[in-house]
Parts: sequence; C-alpha cells; structure tokens
Amino acid sequence: MNGFHAGPFDAGVQESEVWLRSMMHYLGTEDRQVAYLALRATLHALRDRFEPEDAARLGARLPMALRGVYYEAWQGDGFKGNGSRPQTFIARVCEGIPGDSGVDPVVAARATAALLHERLSPLEPPQE
Repeated sequence: MNGFHAGPFDAGVQESEVWLRSMMHYLGTEDRQVAYLALRATLHALRDRFEPEDAARLGARLPMALRGVYYEAWQGDGFKGNGSRPQTFIARVCEGIPGDSGVDPVVAARATAALLHERLSPLEPPQE
C-alpha cells in the first residue's frame, strides 16, 4: 500500500492534532497524554450533561478523530443533566481522569472550554 492517501481521514487526524496542541497550550503542558486525558474526560462530562440531540450536535462539530473519542462508550441514553451544579460537572470530569495523571479536573474543564470557544463558531439557533 505504498503511497496510500486516506484523504478526509488524514485531514481529520491533522485537525485533531491541531486541537490537541491547543489543549496542551491551554493546560500549559508539553505532555500530549495529559492533554488527551483532560480533553477526553471533559468532553465525556459535557456529552453526558446534554440531552442526546444536543450531545450529537456538539459531536458533529468535532474533528473526526476527536469525534470518535467523544462518542466512545456513549449509549445515547446516559443523559444525566445535573442542572447547573458546577461541582457535579467537575466530579464527572474527575471520574474520567486517572488518579496518577496529575490533571486537575477544574483546569481540564477550563482548558476544554477555552478550546471549544477558540475552535468552534457559535451555533445559530435552530430555525422553526
């Protein structure tokens, strides 16, 4: 398979790498694994906080490789909502971060929020 080019797959992986580098910047780390763990845990916490339709809307806007991370183990019926309690959200982020990683869940959530703000344009409200 010499010279194989996957086209859109390559572009999706490259865009995910850009996101991961931005996440490293927001976390102030050179460790890709730390950035990945923080992003993954926060994306899962967001996904599970949203109604399924809203979770899918966010997932559709992520780069291809990150979309796979986002949907990993998602059943679509795991909506937890949890109102607007930040401590509940942070506890969910913490659940997704291995204890020995050194990732602070509050820092992870803030870095992910900054990344999403940087990389995603605001959504227009649905047309009725």
